[in-house]
Amino acid sequence: LCPFADPTLPALLAERGYRVHEWQLVWTCSLKAPPLPTRPPDPELRLRRVPTDQPEAIDRYFHAVMAGFLESEQVPAEAIALLRPTAFAEQQELYVACLGDEVIGGASLSWAGGVAFVNGSGVRPAFRRRGAQGALIRARLQRARELGCDIACSSTLPGTASRRNMERH
Repeated sequence: LCPFADPTLPALLAERGYRVHEWQLVWTCSLKAPPLPTRPPDPELRLRRVPTDQPEAIDRYFHAVMAGFLESEQVPAEAIALLRPTAFAEQQELYVACLGDEVIGGASLSWAGGVAFVNGSGVRPAFRRRGAQGALIRARLQRARELGCDIACSSTLPGTASRRNMERH
């Protein structure tokens, strides 16, 4: 529900059996504005695009992102298999954050019609608070600028580290 919806709408929807499952905050920013200054990430952190011709790299990407979402390293193989086809969508790029050879997080960038969608970011719990998510956000916003996008958008749950990171960038 939009926060600006008529105040009677939630009751009307409840009468019909609908319920609110979760709230999402939607973020937008102009890519014409210069990037905001931020705290630098761990100096050993490296970002790279995931090559779609390397199945193992794709699986490491999905494992890292899902481990972040699930708050656990126990990512079901079925979940990765279900997500794998999405790696090949047109106008989308996948990115990983690495410490050494270890993939610690990942995120995706999609675009169409001058609008970039900065989404699907996850960092493995044991590797948080090193600046990986912020670095992934900055890299995708920069890539969106290079692609000629004018606007970027994303969504997060309220009150999360993802929300705080999105606010900073």
